[in-house]
Amino acid sequence: MLYRSRFAFVVVTACAAVGLHVTATPALTIIPTFDTTITTNSNATYFESQINSAISAIDSYIANPVTVDITFEGVNYGLGSNSLDDGTGLSYSAYVSALKNHQRLSAADDSALITLPTSFPVPGDTPTNPNQEIGLGSPLARALGIAFNGPVGGTVYANLGSMMLPQYSTAQNDYRYSMQSVVAHEIDEILGIGGDGSSLSTIYYGYSGTLTNANVGPLDLFRYSSDGVRSFTTASNATAYFSINGGKTNLVNFNQNPNGDYGDWTGTSQVQNWSGTPGRVLNLGANEMTALDVVGWNLTPLGTALETGQPVPEPATMAILLCGGLPLLARRKRS
Repeated sequence: MLYRSRFAFVVVTACAAVGLHVTATPALTIIPTFDTTITTNSNATYFESQINSAISAIDSYIANPVTVDITFEGVNYGLGSNSLDDGTGLSYSAYVSALKNHQRLSAADDSALITLPTSFPVPGDTPTNPNQEIGLGSPLARALGIAFNGPVGGTVYANLGSMMLPQYSTAQNDYRYSMQSVVAHEIDEILGIGGDGSSLSTIYYGYSGTLTNANVGPLDLFRYSSDGVRSFTTASNATAYFSINGGKTNLVNFNQNPNGDYGDWTGTSQVQNWSGTPGRVLNLGANEMTALDVVGWNLTPLGTALETGQPVPEPATMAILLCGGLPLLARRKRS
């Protein structure tokens, strides 16, 4: 959640010159449904284009052939929030097994898996309930091959007020916010990182302000206070950070402000920053890609380029690499 408070590209290979059959490249497909609060808004065209831009980018970064239905609804408070349609709890051992068996393991995955304990919780970790499970939203569960019959997706609520009008500029002193950035933030959470990747914002707290009796979010497994020490505290004066090598490297600090989500970032201008950044259009970057990667998603070459800091291939270059790939815009439903 942010506080101040089908439009994906399907690449089809057209390699007739070398006698190859036309095949679709597996990828995430987010299907948007626009609520009437958006379609009847006087700036509907602008808002829908910003949402579609965020969807197109995210789809291009994730390789799992999962279809996610997301309803977009306009509100007049905050910046953005979301709700998941469904989810499931999974034992820690089953979750780790799913990571190993349903992922195309990357360098980040290898590093993350090495540092995950054989059982959870482990001595020294704050959680003490032996029946704790890893809580997964429906999209991530589907990506990991977890069988369930519920809907896959959720709802994103975005502020349509004056702070996001089409006159939005990129001036640093502009008080308005980028709709594209806000929507990308909330979609990330539906996919299992950011606020929805952590259980600290929604679980029951003990008197010490620590996680005591709830499912653990997948991103919580990579939450550290120091080398080798995980952090599940909600204390506002604590420091917790995202690390995939056992706490040795601090990739970005987690938010500890109780007015925001504990799974969001702080102290940085990135899409998953808990309070948003006015006057800037923020794009997904390395930390978001790494988080999506290690909790269970597979990245496309574009996503991997962002994650590793390598140059992002130009569309023309990607087309050549894909043997003349033709981008086809899939039709989307709208209500």
